[in-house]
Amino acid sequence: MSVYEITQELCTLNEYTDAERKNRYAAAKIKKDNTKICTVAAMAVKPFTYSEKLYDVEIEWYVTNNRKDPDNIYFGVKFILDGLVKAGVLKNDGRQNIRHISHKIFTADKYCVLVELKEVK
Repeated sequence: MSVYEITQELCTLNEYTDAERKNRYAAAKIKKDNTKICTVAAMAVKPFTYSEKLYDVEIEWYVTNNRKDPDNIYFGVKFILDGLVKAGVLKNDGRQNIRHISHKIFTADKYCVLVELKEVK
């Protein structure tokens, strides 16, 4: 089991879609920037490194207001999984390495995402 924290706010689905409609390069930049945020955060689990095993991923989203829909918030999972791969924690973010992803959302004073990887035995 491994837990790490992302403290920078990730892009929502609506924000990404709006950027994509305006300019495809803007959406690509959002993906690149958000994946980098998640890659740097995932480096905290680096001793865990590069595994071909199967994992369950539990994500706790701590957001500052209730205005964003859960599906818009959950879109950030794309950046989280890509970041785990780029950081070398996972070999791939496909079904060969990820069995289940669960989400919980809480309202808090500041934004934070806790990501927990649990090896499936």
